[in-house]
Amino acid sequence: MVATPSLMHYPDDPRGQAAWAHDHSTDHAYLVDATSDPTMFNLANYLMDPMVGQTLANGNWNTNHQGAHDDMSAYWNVPPSFQFAPGGPGDPMWTFSNMWEHVALNEAVLMNGG
Repeated sequence: MVATPSLMHYPDDPRGQAAWAHDHSTDHAYLVDATSDPTMFNLANYLMDPMVGQTLANGNWNTNHQGAHDDMSAYWNVPPSFQFAPGGPGDPMWTFSNMWEHVALNEAVLMNGG
């Protein structure tokens, strides 16, 4: 589990953005690992880092990110906050909703012995 406050704000500088992407990716990996149950199914571990500007604008980072959240929300029975695409970390509403969904998913993991 990552320190959720680091996901509350997407920094303006490249170094801060790289740190945010690392923390965000680390939390996704933690959640995927917590949901892995070979007797049921394994969730895909979508590539969340590195996050390059072009990947956000022209690539499939948003689609992969949405898929990861949809998968985890379904697994843990956590209602998704909203459809993230086409927004991204530079949008304050996207960042806020993403952070709260991470909080809800981490709480579900903890409440289920993860």
